[in-house]
Amino acid sequence: MKRIFLLGSLNCDLTVCAPYLPEAGETLKGNGFMITAGGKGANQAYACANLGGSVKMAGAVGTDAFGDLLLKSLNGAGGVIVTLGEQGSLVYTRKERLRIPCVDAGEAVDTTAAGDTYCGALCVKLAEGADLKEAASFASLCSGIAVTRRGAQVSVPTRAEAEALQKRIGSKE
Repeated sequence: MKRIFLLGSLNCDLTVCAPYLPEAGETLKGNGFMITAGGKGANQAYACANLGGSVKMAGAVGTDAFGDLLLKSLNGAGGVIVTLGEQGSLVYTRKERLRIPCVDAGEAVDTTAAGDTYCGALCVKLAEGADLKEAASFASLCSGIAVTRRGAQVSVPTRAEAEALQKRIGSKE
């Protein structure tokens, strides 16, 4: 397997459940307060490792002014994937355009780490040598599991959980 390197953010997520989104200046009583590890880069690195990838990460806490440099470097890209939440994802390369359906693993309760899980799972499968369609399908399956759980890193499935769902879905087709 190829090694995966992520450069990204790390932060601590503070979440609370509220009965509805408050208006400006409105105070609501909430419940279910959680403090969990998070950050786009950290969540993706965690997802890669939790799904069996060999990953290293570098990052900084806070914001950096490297946006222009990063955008310029992305002009490393052979394709683009657009995640569409419950509508799945679109994969565009120079050679093909694919629509990858969302995997319904149960009731969605928190979408916090869905995209990060998708990216991590995609990287793991690509590093293992899977083609883009197979990798994106696996990523959809993993993010489908993540949305059924509250929190960021705690919602990312293990490789065994993902493969078990993949087996159950495959046996129904």
